Amino acid sequence: MTRIAPSVIAYVGADNMTDGQLPAYAWPGGYPLFYLTESNAVLCPEHANAEGNYSDELIVDGNINWEDPHLYCDHGERIESAYAEDDNS
Repeated sequence: MTRIAPSVIAYVGADNMTDGQLPAYAWPGGYPLFYLTESNAVLCPEHANAEGNYSDELIVDGNINWEDPHLYCDHGERIESAYAEDDNS
């Protein structure tokens, strides 16, 4: 299971987690989330939830990607933004 700091659970809301998994979207609002590890790795929700399978790092922060169309997970996945245009070029 992914190790998650209590402050991250408080930020996303324990009621918004299913089976101990971090949500992909903030509620209310449906804004896209991303997560940071203790070594400052940027993770999309999918990889944040999979971290427990190959890493013992603690997830220490979570936030909404409001407008950064160039925010990428350290595993190469683009992290959706709430308001920026997708950069398909």
